Amino acid sequence: MKKMYLLVLPLALYLGSCKNGKSADDSDVVPAGMVQVDLTSRGGLPITIDIPDTAQNKLTITVQSFGETDITIGTNFAIAISEGQGDMKLKQADIAGNDVDKFQKYITQDSTTLLYESQIVKPEFHFYTIVKTGKSAYVVQDMTSDIYPQDAIQTMLTSAKTIKAKAVTPKA
Repeated sequence: MKKMYLLVLPLALYLGSCKNGKSADDSDVVPAGMVQVDLTSRGGLPITIDIPDTAQNKLTITVQSFGETDITIGTNFAIAISEGQGDMKLKQADIAGNDVDKFQKYITQDSTTLLYESQIVKPEFHFYTIVKTGKSAYVVQDMTSDIYPQDAIQTMLTSAKTIKAKAVTPKA
């Protein structure tokens, strides 16, 4: 019986040091239903981002002339990423001062993220978040050209929060 404990104890210690079955160095594990996209060559930004699996929907990455990188997947995912520090107070003032798309309420409001409900004709949801990674910061928000349900906006926000800096290899 003692021999059994000697075999089980190391296994228990190893599994106990893991987080939900993942070792401490599995920080790059992509959640189920998501795929990781490297925007270094595709979007010009030295980052990766986890987005919903694109097997069933078309993925489009567009780099705008003014520096924004837009990612769309099908009809329920559209985000814009810009490098910069962002300005929460200015964004909140813009939201409150919009006379067309009337602010209703904040669903999430903290120092880096706003998820809010507004309304023109019917309720719509939007988000704005600042993600700091490495030495850079990025502003990510939904593309307001369409109206998305709250769960789609939450998926976009969750995706935005997965942005990670990627080391850029200097060209030879």
